[in-house]
Parts: sequence; structure tokens; C-alpha cells
Amino acid sequence: MDRKRIRIRITGIVQGVGFRPTVFNYAEKHHLSGWVLNSESGVTIEIEGTKTDTDAFSIEMREFPPPLAVIEHFSIEEIPVENSSDFTIKKSTAIAGAVKIAAISPDIAVCSACRNDIFTLENRRFHYAFTNCTDCGPRFTIIADRPYDRHLTSMRDFTMCPECLAEYEDPRNRRFHAQPNACPVCGPSLSIPGSSLTSDEALKKCIEGLLRGEIWCVKGLGGFNLVCDAKNTGAVTRLRTAKKRLTKAFAIMARNISVVQTYCLISGAEEKALTSVQAPIVLLKRRGDDLNYLSCDNNRLGFVLPYTPLHLLLMEHFEILVFTSANRADEPIAITDDEAESLKVGGLCDNILTHNRPILHRADDSIMCFVDNAPMMIRRSRGFVPMVIKSAVKTKEPLLALGANLKNTFALARDENIWFSQHIGDLVDAESYDFLVDQVKDFETLLDTTPEKVIIDAHPAMETRDAAACLHPSLPTIDVFHHSAHIWSVIGEHNLFETKLTGIAADGTGYGEDETIWGFEAFSFDSSGKKLERTSSILPFPLPGGDICMRETKRIALSLLKTAGLDAGRFHDDATSFLIDRGINSPMTSSLGRLFDGVSALCGICDYSDYEARGAILLQKAAEDAGEIAFTEWEPVFIENNGIRQWDWRSMISEILQVKENSGPQVAAAMFHHRITCVIKAMAIAGGYETVALSGGVFQNTLLTQMVTSSLKNAGFRVFRNNMIPINDAGISFGQLVCSREAKHTPV
Repeated sequence: MDRKRIRIRITGIVQGVGFRPTVFNYAEKHHLSGWVLNSESGVTIEIEGTKTDTDAFSIEMREFPPPLAVIEHFSIEEIPVENSSDFTIKKSTAIAGAVKIAAISPDIAVCSACRNDIFTLENRRFHYAFTNCTDCGPRFTIIADRPYDRHLTSMRDFTMCPECLAEYEDPRNRRFHAQPNACPVCGPSLSIPGSSLTSDEALKKCIEGLLRGEIWCVKGLGGFNLVCDAKNTGAVTRLRTAKKRLTKAFAIMARNISVVQTYCLISGAEEKALTSVQAPIVLLKRRGDDLNYLSCDNNRLGFVLPYTPLHLLLMEHFEILVFTSANRADEPIAITDDEAESLKVGGLCDNILTHNRPILHRADDSIMCFVDNAPMMIRRSRGFVPMVIKSAVKTKEPLLALGANLKNTFALARDENIWFSQHIGDLVDAESYDFLVDQVKDFETLLDTTPEKVIIDAHPAMETRDAAACLHPSLPTIDVFHHSAHIWSVIGEHNLFETKLTGIAADGTGYGEDETIWGFEAFSFDSSGKKLERTSSILPFPLPGGDICMRETKRIALSLLKTAGLDAGRFHDDATSFLIDRGINSPMTSSLGRLFDGVSALCGICDYSDYEARGAILLQKAAEDAGEIAFTEWEPVFIENNGIRQWDWRSMISEILQVKENSGPQVAAAMFHHRITCVIKAMAIAGGYETVALSGGVFQNTLLTQMVTSSLKNAGFRVFRNNMIPINDAGISFGQLVCSREAKHTPV
């Protein structure tokens, strides 16, 4: 019978997901000889056998790859027969001059088979905190370079024992070529710094401490977490004081989905996300006030399920644990023992549970919520990064986008591929800035991509501008305005390049083309010129004291009252009034986020914010607590100013004060949400297109987003918003790339 030999090249997420073992088993099933290897480009296969068998193999490989694999390109070429007799897995190769295009797998939540190993007394991995296989475990956080092989990860210093090596070399074992494979004999172990306790003893001491109400700093996949018993209100209060986080919600780890259902209402989509291999924190509507002390400012709780073996071992003893990033405010999450020790010295924890597997890439937990059963990404990090995002627009040269100053991420583009970084954070200190610069360098190395242009925010004094000069001083830069990037992020995510649309960006702050602070802007996109034109906004108002208004929201309330020509009442303050009247340190803004803050103060809900957007969050809670109210149709008034339609909100302020006085702050808050919904609808109608794109941090307000989406759809509009690209400033880097790849004119 005639023999045939073919070479198959596959790219995508094909390393670290059990691809080579699957190839081996399919080759054996179809009686084929040849080999498979990992390379910097992906996976290369050569198979030899009958035409029937090689065809069957190719079809099965393409249609039934490993569950965690993502195939992007699958090419076949016929090559000369070699009359080989067996099938082997070859050692990975590095080809001189080859471009590294093999996608890197994100970290994967512990699988059910490994869970069984951990809790089976007779299993040699019983209670082993680093159990993994080809279907789960660390990936991105431990990789140093490609291809994904043990010696290029932080597992390189752990030599496999004979039993682990036998598993690793057995094609029928689920740990066949599992690069982080380990056991208690040869793998990483837990410890307490400065202690001689064994791994099991260290874990036991941690559990006993948590049961006593202690706060522990526990090393996980992408960093340390501060952990305490979520039912111990004393421990939670101490943690709040230590982190200076007096009212902001804490994330909660629950033992299982049944526990989450005890405290929250969960849709099918939310449950699917919680139990997915990405295992993000999911914001859920709570059933009652049982855990009010963990999330006192809103009606939602952020839950995550155990996603590592260590988490499973901890959750054997607790129903719920507070689970928050181990860092000081605005600093990156701790990843080294020294950084954890600094937190302990600073009083943020009582003790540290660490391990000896180095974390090579920080990765905070991802956060998402759902609106009308559609996902809304808040923070795209562990579990999702560094998955490639395919764009409908192919770039002419490699590009680097450095994102926004707050909730910073960066993104790299090559050809049709976009790689989105993990959460970097707010660039307000040297540590976060250094984290950004270091990660850009790491990504460029891992992805073998050197950009030819750098895209930055148009603000002249952004830290990202300094980072561009530090990273690539000789490269040209492209300026993209903040709110344009928001809308471009929706256009890029939903492939709306050929769609005429109205884009509405609503957030807290962003540098505008007129050098003022924007934050509630409507744009027209006619698709032919590939450019956004600003068409609508709101009447600007001053921010007396500048950024201090984000904390002292009563200052904004005074500004709104004075701009509306109303009596200042309890908000009267001579010093603040002086700033407003003289225009001293009182930048003008058209920000919807700041309007939310000011109205929150006017309603008596929030005069002072100890974290970002607290006023808006409390205003949403008040509106939700008001229940469903059927407000009559309301027509906002717009005035023309230099060709821009501006919503004149001044008459609304007296309305809000009157409703608050007559019906209470909750009804006033609900009315404000209704009014903003009407304004957005009016902006969409004025835009003249049937498609509307929504983006910006204000739309993290799920109540507002539901109301706006429903109102627009009822009026006949097609509505798009960010789903898997963060809707807040974390999505800016993606929008910057999309704008620079698509725009025919100078980006705006």
C-alpha cells in the first residue's frame, strides 16, 4: 500500500495545553509514524502512513484539538516519504531568525482530575499544593521564554523524581509533557519565612492563624493575596484599617458554587464564568445584607472560586475568605518574599505563607460582571493574559500602545494579532511605572516583537509619554485622545469598521482636544473617513481644587449649585467659592463621572470619597434601593457652542434637590439615572445613525447600562459596548492600537 508523509504546522495557543500528547495519541490511534515538536512558531508535526490514515489524523487534529487549545493557522504540505517506523516527541527547537508566533497559554484553574488527586488519601499528591497536569496549572506566570518547556520556566530548578519523570514520558498519562509536573518529593513546597516548618506544617499554621482571626499574606499564582476569615468581622475590620480601605468592597473566595448561591443571585452566564478555567472574580447581586460589612457601599459582592490546589486546601476549613491583592494602595501586587515581608513590617498582615516557585509575571485576578447576560470585563488579567486578540485590521508595522495613566494596560500589535497586557495599575508611583516598563520589555522579548511606532495618550504630561521615551527614545510616537480610544475599542472589539455609528464615551477624566477635562462625549463615525468627530457633550463646570474634588465630592456639589445659579446651602465654603469665582485651580470639565459625584453629594449620599467613584457607586445603590419607578418622558435641553451640542444640566439640579426634599435621596438618585438615560438617547438620536457604541468607566454602573441599553433598543438602535475588552481605562491601550491601525487621518 502506498505510503504518504505530510508536514503540519499549527500556530495559536498550542503550547502548555497538552497538544503534543494529543498528537502522539492520535498518531498511535491511526497507526502513523513520524514526530512532533514545539518551536518558537507553534507546533510542527510530520506523520507518515496510508493516505486514509494521514487524512483521518489531519481531520481529527483540526476538529478535535485539546480542550484548552486555540488553533489559529493549520497548514499541510506533502513531503518525501522516509519510511520511519515509530512516532516520537522531539526536543523543542529554537530556529535562528524564526519569529516567535506561538501563543502563550494563560494560567489555568485547577482541573477536576487534579482536585481528585489532592483529596484522595492514597494518592501520592494528597494535599499537595502544587498539583497540576496538562489541563491546568501555571503557565504565563512562570514562563521566561518560548518555546514553553520546563527549562524556560521558573520550574527549571526542580528536577523531576523518577515517578514524575515516568508520568512525563508516558503518552497515556495526563501529565505527559506537563512542564510544571511535580510532587511532594521533587516539587515546590510551602514555607513560612524565618521558620523551619515543613510544607504541611506551614499550611497547618496558616489555617490555625486564620481561624484565630489573623491576616495572612499568601503567595498564589500571580502574586500574594491578603487573606482572612470573611466571617470574622474583627479580622475584616483590622484588614480595612491596615489597607486604609474603610468602605471599599473586598473580593471573597468561596468554598464552592453552592456557597456563592447562599449569598448571591447567580445567572447561568455568571455561574459559567465563575466555574470557567479563567476563574475570574465575578460581581454578583447579593441576596441580603448578611455580608454588608464586606461590601457596604453597593448591592454586589465580588466572588471567586478556588483556582489553585493551595486555595482548595485552605477552603477545606472555611466557607468564605476575604481574598484581596497584597499591596499598598496604588502599588503593584507583591510577588517576592521581600515585598511580602515589607507588607508585614508595615502592619498589613500577621504572617506570610510563601513557596519557592518564583513568579515571573505579576497577574492580578481578573474581574468581570454581566449586564443582560452579556459579559462586561472590568479587569482583564490572570486567566486571560496573554491570549492573542485577532483584529480585522492588519497592521503594516509592529506597534506598541501604552494605554492610560489609570488602570494602565499596554498592548502590542503585529500583523492581525494584538497582545493585551495584564493589569498594571495606576501610574502614580515609581513601582507601578517600573512594572509597566519591565513588562513591556518582557512582552517584546516573549513575543519577539520590536515596535516601529509607540502610541500614547495625547495628554502632554502623562507618565506613559515618559515611558515611551524610556523604552524607545528613537521611535516616532502617535498621540490618541482618551475618549476617542474608548470608542475605537468598541469598534475594534465588534468589527464595526464599516458601520456608521454614534459613539458615546462616559467616564471620570480624560484630556480633550480643547485641553479641558472631558468625560461625557458623543462622536460621529461615518466609516468612510475612518475618523471620529465630536458632536455632543455637556455644559462644562469647574472643579475647584482640581483632583481633590475626586475625594471631596461636596466641592463638586458647590460648583454645580453656583453654575446653576442656586443657593449653596450647606455646601457653602468661602475658600472653595473663591476658587470658583476667580477661576483659580478650577479646571473646567464635561465629565459625567464628576457629575455623578456632585449629584451624590447633593442627594446627601456621599460628601467624601475614600476611593475612586465611591460617590457614583453609592448613587447607584440608592437608585436600586428605590425600586422600579415609572418616570415620565423627559426632554433634555441642548445649547450650541462652537459647533458642539452641549446638554444644559442646570435646571436638573433644582429638580434633584426638590425630589430629594419631597421623596428622599433614593428617588432623587433614581431620577438622576433616568435623566442621564434620556440624555444619552437624545445624543444618539442627534447622531443620526442606527448603531450606538458605548464605552467608558461610567458604564460599569450596571443599572445605568441596563437602562441606557433598553432605552436605545426600544428606540430602534443597535447597541454595542465593550464585552471582553475592559470598558474602563484598562481598555484604552486596545483602542489606541485600533485607532492607529485603522485611521486614515491623524488619530484623535
